[in-house]
Parts: sequence; structure tokens; C-alpha cells
Amino acid sequence: MARKIVAICALVVFAGGLVAGEYRGRVKSVDTKEGTITVTTGRRPNTQDKTIKIAKDCKFTSMNKELADKLATEGLKHEIFTKTGQMAPTVVVKTEGEGDKEVAKEITVNVRRRPNQ
Repeated sequence: MARKIVAICALVVFAGGLVAGEYRGRVKSVDTKEGTITVTTGRRPNTQDKTIKIAKDCKFTSMNKELADKLATEGLKHEIFTKTGQMAPTVVVKTEGEGDKEVAKEITVNVRRRPNQ
């Protein structure tokens, strides 16, 4: 009996992680009023746009410490999210839920140094 209970608990814990998703791509647009981010994923010519709602408690991070500190306080309102095209940052968006209930819980911003910056 105890083994069955432990097995059921383990199944519930590990199944929760299966509904989480991860999207890697370039930021296409950000809507601060709606609280959404649109990320272009994939390589040309097979790119897809994915619009994801941002959770209220979403965590913003970066490998660049200065940027990470600013992102932690400003979130989607940071100036880096206004850049588009080749200057747009690449991000990794970790989500929870599926379908219409999918929300971003963590966004990691990757910024490469460019020669003219």
C-alpha cells in the first residue's frame, strides 16, 4: 500500500514538469498593456511566431549582471524589448500550462556584443 502511495506522489510530481514548455528565439514584439511577448522561433524559412502571456510573478534574468539587475526591476518595460529585427535580443521563455492557460514564468535575455555598440 505504501509503495502505491509513493508511486502516485512521484507520478504527480514528475507529470507537473511535463506541461512546462520552453521557447528559444528572437523577440518580435512586446505588449506591456496586455502583458504578452511574441517570440520568433526556428530557423528560416521555417520560423513560427509564438505569443505568450506573461505571469505576474515572471522572473527576468540575463547572463549580463548589469542587465539582469535592471530586468529584475523593470521587467517588460526595459528598453531592450523595444529593439526589433537583427538588434532584437534572443530569449529563452520558460512556460507553465498548456493552450490558452500557458503563461511565461521565466524569461532569460541573451545579448551578444555587437561591434558598433
